[in-house]
Amino acid sequence: MKNIRILLQFSFLLLLSLSAAAQPCRRALLIGLGEQVDRAWGKINGDRDVEYMRTLLLDAGYSDIVTLKNRLATKQAIVAAFEALAARCMPGDVVYVHYSGHGQLMTDVNGDEQFKWEGRHAQWDEAWVPYDACMFYCEKDKGEKHLSDDEVAVMLSAVRAKIGNAGELVVVVDACHSGDATCGDVPPVRGIDVKFNMPLNAGAPAEKPLDEQWLTVSACKPFQLNVEMSDPKMGRLTYAICSMGLEILDKENCELQELLEAFMQQLGGRLPQNPVVSGVKKMVP
Repeated sequence: MKNIRILLQFSFLLLLSLSAAAQPCRRALLIGLGEQVDRAWGKINGDRDVEYMRTLLLDAGYSDIVTLKNRLATKQAIVAAFEALAARCMPGDVVYVHYSGHGQLMTDVNGDEQFKWEGRHAQWDEAWVPYDACMFYCEKDKGEKHLSDDEVAVMLSAVRAKIGNAGELVVVVDACHSGDATCGDVPPVRGIDVKFNMPLNAGAPAEKPLDEQWLTVSACKPFQLNVEMSDPKMGRLTYAICSMGLEILDKENCELQELLEAFMQQLGGRLPQNPVVSGVKKMVP
């Protein structure tokens, strides 16, 4: 009889552990840059955004949070963190990805931008600027240190494949893709008007972009500047989300964009900044 009771208790505990393991998990990858190897980049405070967002996510029940800041946020480290995130994900998980740093336009080498834009912007990919990325095409960086929107899309697609249609995937990008890096008494701008020019293979066929199977919230339009807050020193989009709460990300895209635009207008500033919301948080109702 004693052995039977022990066996029943063990079976019960095993069922509890399996049930807990099957429960959807809240996971996050937070990337913030306040330093760069290439000193040509203007000083910003993307690394501070990570700490604000981490606190917010912990309060919201996120238990798996990975942060990459400054010298830990190299291109290789970011890619490895995305791969590890996808490996850990399970069906139904809620995943939040946040990038705060410089943005730069770089040559669209595979031609996919022509399917999304017309005119001059169709020639350029939007790119995140990791810690080891250079501002100009050079021997140290021929584009392999930047993280293009195409590369980000591939990694996000891997996460979506693991969490399934019912899982939630949100990507917040507190960066800009063009503009000036400023310093002094003027709030810093997250971006640069210098484009990263790479050689093109004229004979290569254009590739269609991957479907956006996640919700993307960007700080501004691709041609606008993303000016930081002066007090506290952090990104405006990050500040908006921290101020209004993660619950705003549950709104419909149009309503979310209107709320963010109204918030940006209240902050004022020397330049217009229009957040952009696109994609879907999950693939089924």
